[in-house]
Amino acid sequence: MVIKMVKIQYEKKEKILRNAFGTKTFTFEDAENVLLEHIKDGAPGTKDVIYRLKKEGKIKVSSDPKDKRRKFYTFISDDTQFEHNMRLLHSCCDLLRSSLSASIYPNILLACLYVKIHSEINGNNFKNFTCENVEDTRKKIINYLKNTLESNPKLNFTLNYEELYSLLGQLEPSKLNELLNKLDEIKITPGISKENKEFLNIIFDYLQNFGGEYRSPYELGLLISEIMKIENNSKILDPACGVGNILCATVEYAKLKYGKTEEVCIFGQDINSKVVFNAAFNVLTLGIENYRLCAGDSVIGKNLQKCDYVITCPPWGLRGYYDRIDTIPMDIYPYGLSRGVSDWLWVQLARYFAEKKAAIILPTSVLFRGGSEGEIRKKIVEEDIIEYVIQLPQNIFENTTISSIILILNKNKPKDRKNKILFVNASMEYVEDPKIRRLKKLGESNIKNIVKICKEYQDVKNKSKVVSLDEIAKNDYNMIMDLYVPIIEEESVDVKTLYKEYLKLEKSEKEVISRLLPKIEKILQFGDSNE
Repeated sequence: MVIKMVKIQYEKKEKILRNAFGTKTFTFEDAENVLLEHIKDGAPGTKDVIYRLKKEGKIKVSSDPKDKRRKFYTFISDDTQFEHNMRLLHSCCDLLRSSLSASIYPNILLACLYVKIHSEINGNNFKNFTCENVEDTRKKIINYLKNTLESNPKLNFTLNYEELYSLLGQLEPSKLNELLNKLDEIKITPGISKENKEFLNIIFDYLQNFGGEYRSPYELGLLISEIMKIENNSKILDPACGVGNILCATVEYAKLKYGKTEEVCIFGQDINSKVVFNAAFNVLTLGIENYRLCAGDSVIGKNLQKCDYVITCPPWGLRGYYDRIDTIPMDIYPYGLSRGVSDWLWVQLARYFAEKKAAIILPTSVLFRGGSEGEIRKKIVEEDIIEYVIQLPQNIFENTTISSIILILNKNKPKDRKNKILFVNASMEYVEDPKIRRLKKLGESNIKNIVKICKEYQDVKNKSKVVSLDEIAKNDYNMIMDLYVPIIEEESVDVKTLYKEYLKLEKSEKEVISRLLPKIEKILQFGDSNE
């Protein structure tokens, strides 16, 4: 209670100072006078406020050229701090790149950042990790990371700490100290914010570009959460969580919808411990508290428990599961395993562990493949648990141009939706990615449009169709979108751009004519004189 009151008083004083000075420079005396004017009961506590503002990176400090003891302070706006963080992050990567291989340095960066953010959340000063002896510095960082991860009951995975220690040793002492100094300047306030999500995007870009895990678009998690209407106090499972983007998005949805009463708990598992560490960094930075992350083989059901919802974007096109049939619990897969590509294995796994609804993001080819995959698809359709098939825009994943769909299962379909599936063609619902030219993204308006179509559950020309299971059976359980909602890609025409191009061409044509005309006239005159 006392800590909460102190925090409230600090936030009140910060607000007073921000309102008084904005982005103007001020001194300690200026701050003291302003606080004395507004706080009538007790001392203003200016020294403590200034100290905390500096520690949280909310003010910039400079010295008086004439008197180094005299300090000037300026509030840093969120945008400025974010840009400052980005510059420091890129600078850290440049520093590491010069000493470590491209496949290694992002993991070192992530480990050090995790230590920094976690230690500061718990009231420690990151500067204290820098020791006179570089060996002590390395030990301090790795020991803190190891103790923090292994003592956290919400985490169940193991990193190769000896390898991380060895990799830190490849950095020259001066460069390690420089790295830690740069990281110390980065100021992150954990929480779900636009700035933190962008910060994570940059980090995962580095990991991805150099052999790391590809991540699912964060927006897909928001879209699925909206369509499924995730309820408060729910448990959500992702058995192939990767860096945890989809799970984190479900928490954001719940926080926006339920506010302070939000009590959603997320469970994520991946077979790769390094990837689970990435997910742990994700939840730490976004300030998510109700979670459990494990490393394990989800296909055999290890560590998994039944949850209200299952949402996953599993690895596509994997084979060989049939060869492991003796080790796989077949009660999870009542419709059998495919001898070839096993994408429908993940649908069965989601079906088994979801108490209410499940969403699985898969390649479009799962809708029409034959053989054992086709037989499994037929049985799941006949079970009447598929509520939606949603065709996504092409090129929304960074690592593939393969078109994708979302299958949404509902174990309690409303009566008016029994024996039906809504096919939604959302292939044209996208905005261009501002950074990567070929990529598409789901914008806010796109998500709203798709959610509206799903909610209304009716035929909309070129966008959706309610299809009976009988019709699907007549098509030999082929569920490709073209059969039900033809995909019509209309070429978008920017009239203004075309008109500008026309004017350029017209101007160019006039310039050519003006240059050639005198020459033509001379030729004609010369011809006339020879006649």
